[in-house]
Amino acid sequence: MEVRRVKCPVCNAVLDVRNSKNEAVKNFSCPQCKASLSITFRKEPIQPTAAVGGETRIVHAPTEKTYALVCGEQTYRLKPGRNIVGRMAQSSNASVQINSRDIYMSREHVNIRIENGFAYLSNCKNKNKTFVNQTLIQPGDEVRLQDNDIIKMGLTTVKMSIK
Repeated sequence: MEVRRVKCPVCNAVLDVRNSKNEAVKNFSCPQCKASLSITFRKEPIQPTAAVGGETRIVHAPTEKTYALVCGEQTYRLKPGRNIVGRMAQSSNASVQINSRDIYMSREHVNIRIENGFAYLSNCKNKNKTFVNQTLIQPGDEVRLQDNDIIKMGLTTVKMSIK
């Protein structure tokens, strides 16, 4: 099964397109903007194309970066778009739940947004403090994260990993 990572030419959403039936052309709809797309799969290593409204464009695959938070021996992968990070709890709505008993880490502590090849951190609406590399993040601030940045949420420390 061949998998291609492409960017929707309409809304710029990053999509993993699976060719499980070994089709030469895979027709599908973008899950975000619902645009009708067509991806051409070939055995030669070329860029996939996308057809939008009868017009065919080469779709440039984004750089393959992975984003994760490392806490002790645990690694928590971050997905493109919005990632709410917080303490693991049954009542947590966080998409990334850190396994911690730290009562100073909120159940929804920070938002990490992965967009256009960068990671941005901002506080969620909570009363607990967040630090990036020992700098206090104020409400309303947004900080661009780098590889190996140290994020402290309450008493819990995680490291940003960008590969």
